[in-house]
This record gives sequence, C-alpha cells and structure tokens, in this order.
Amino acid sequence: MTEEEVRALFTLARIRVENIWRLPNGYMGNLAPLTDDEVTRDRPGQLGYVRTSDTGPTEGVVQSWMNDYRWRYARPSWLVKTPCGLIEIGWRKRVISIDWSDTPIRVIVTTDDTTKTDTSVHAWTEVAAMTYLEALGREMERVFA
Repeated sequence: MTEEEVRALFTLARIRVENIWRLPNGYMGNLAPLTDDEVTRDRPGQLGYVRTSDTGPTEGVVQSWMNDYRWRYARPSWLVKTPCGLIEIGWRKRVISIDWSDTPIRVIVTTDDTTKTDTSVHAWTEVAAMTYLEALGREMERVFA
C-alpha cells in the first residue's frame, strides 16, 4: 500500500489527514535480516527466501518473503495523523490492519466475520478497508460534531 493509496482511502472515508509517516512493517517482530549468503531466491516450486546452512537449504527453516527483513520496507505500515488522533494502517499477511487505539474513538466498525475490537479491525480487501474507514469516519464526525 502506497502513501497515495492510504491518502485516497482516508479522503474517500472523509477523514482528514493532517500528516502521514511511513513505518517499517512490524508485524513479523524483530527478525534479523537475512544475509545474501543465507538467501536462495525463487527456487522451483517455492517463491521467497530460504535460510541456508553449510550443507545446503535447511528443511523446516523456509521463510516466506513476508518474513524477510526487506519486506518490512517493501510493504510498510502508515501512521496517519487525523484531527481525532493517530491511526495506523498497513498490510499484515493477508489482511489490512487498521488500528485507532491512539484516538478517543471506541467503536466496532463492522459486523463482518473478521478480527475486530473497538479500536482495531482487519480488512480482507481494500473495499472492506474503505467500508471500515467510512464507519470510523462517521463515528469521528458524531463524537466531534
């Protein structure tokens, strides 16, 4: 997700963006980067990266491309400053995570069967992310009207 795409989602949801910062994708935790000596790219039948040992690729230590340190910068999260506070948005494995815990808004934005709390939601598509941001924007308007 690019900065322009994030700005577009927030604009369509009628949530004003005061500032935006690119964050490394922190979903996978504090992984050490793979060195070039440890990486075999795009082997037949497998996309991504394999951590290798002196004896060749080590079974059971296959890391998909999303586990790689470089992925954090290729697929960043975004911290968006709004009039109501900070919202973090970005891809996890297969979902877009939206977290507004740094705002005073506490609302469940969907009845969809997805991971959700009153301060966050996982969207399986960009359309769902748009819908959830619209609901969040309506709640922001209601609270701060």
